[in-house]
Amino acid sequence: MNYNISVTNLAMHDLANITRYISEELCNPTAATSLLDTIDDCYKNLETMPMMFERCNNSRLRDMGYRRAVIKNYIMVYRIAESERTVYILRFFYGAQEYEKLI
Repeated sequence: MNYNISVTNLAMHDLANITRYISEELCNPTAATSLLDTIDDCYKNLETMPMMFERCNNSRLRDMGYRRAVIKNYIMVYRIAESERTVYILRFFYGAQEYEKLI
């Protein structure tokens, strides 16, 4: 049985900012589209294999059940609600950010 994917408003906002930056500031709409395609593929994989990515290294986040996927230069943080069969996409961060402190 597949899991549902639920993207939080914060994650959608993060992703909109990231793709706008890549497309407009870096003048590379192709890279922005490629990132979105890769994220979509990640979502599809999570529907059937939600535990495929590692738990966060930070003990506080790990204790909350947070996992992280590295997607190109970005980190996607998510958690799994087994009882709901849902994967919650929580945030996206640039890889060089100290995302543990921002959550």
